[in-house]
Amino acid sequence: MKQSNRQGKDRFSEFMAGRGFYIALFLCIVAIGISGYFLIRTNYEPTPAEEPAVVAGPAEIILPDEPVIEPGEPVVPAAPIAEKNTEPEKPVEEPPERAEPAAALVWPVPGGVIHGYSVDLPVFSVTLGDWRTHSGIDIAAEIGDIVKAAGAGKVSTVYEDDLMGTTVVITHTDGLCSVYSNLADVPAVKEGDMVNAGDTIGMVGATAIAEISQSPHLHFEMLRDGLSVSPEEYLPAR
Repeated sequence: MKQSNRQGKDRFSEFMAGRGFYIALFLCIVAIGISGYFLIRTNYEPTPAEEPAVVAGPAEIILPDEPVIEPGEPVVPAAPIAEKNTEPEKPVEEPPERAEPAAALVWPVPGGVIHGYSVDLPVFSVTLGDWRTHSGIDIAAEIGDIVKAAGAGKVSTVYEDDLMGTTVVITHTDGLCSVYSNLADVPAVKEGDMVNAGDTIGMVGATAIAEISQSPHLHFEMLRDGLSVSPEEYLPAR
């Protein structure tokens, strides 16, 4: 028995003697590895994990409360929005200058115009010997020729003018008035008479001392809304 134990020890000693170097080397490597592991673990501090970013979800949409419709209450649809009119506005037409058509008026005497209408530019007066405006037209005629109403209307005035002699004024429609001067002393009409176009209102005279040096004629004027206008713009063309 003792001999067997001794033999075992001898074998173990031989084994260690032959391979002891490698075993020692292995143990050193293991020891170095363990030391390095603990050294690294001691010096390394793990970085705390970043908290995940919070991703904002879609904004909450709050819908308006639907109107509560009582049973039996009629539902009125919303009125449609009127479309804007994109058509250009039409220009406003100005009223015509003539208050009456030319066919509604007649020439008071048949002669031609010997002195025209001129309120913007003075003309020379042979009788008075100066330059002055002429607010009517002088129509050639013979003394005693019949003078007719230029249009239908009412005789508003019959009077004696200091310069233009016996004068008759007839008021027509649309603010028009016709004025007949240098008539004979006694006209055929009086204030308030109603006349039609072509009715006789008097005769050509020689009562206008401001135009006595001219040949016989009828001095004829027209007013619109109280303002002097050219009679030839209202009388029919010849």
